[in-house]
Amino acid sequence: MTSLNNSMVDPWTVVWGAVWANGGRICGSFNPRDSAGAYVGFKRFVGQGRGRVLIDSVSSADDFNREWETYCKHAHFMVRQGDPPAPPLHEMTRQERKDEVAAFSIRPIRLPKSGGDEA
Repeated sequence: MTSLNNSMVDPWTVVWGAVWANGGRICGSFNPRDSAGAYVGFKRFVGQGRGRVLIDSVSSADDFNREWETYCKHAHFMVRQGDPPAPPLHEMTRQERKDEVAAFSIRPIRLPKSGGDEA
């Protein structure tokens, strides 16, 4: 979202739709203004990490459609509710969780064993 905002003519007026995470990608929609100040209509985007973003009707159609079909049909984590809405959340498979951990460089939190006052 930051990469998209930085590329906008008027980033303070962007209207965000739903934004969600899945498979190491951030998916969603946004409605920016053009240089004349008019809203251009909602566009879908796929954030691939390290500031790389594919935008529907701006990026290569093949690249965008492949990424959207692969990563954006499900949501594992809701970043922002909005209209247009996100797809329904679904529970991650083990492989999907492994992919998320690798993509976002996160480690699972180990909870203490129950049966004590330690936290």
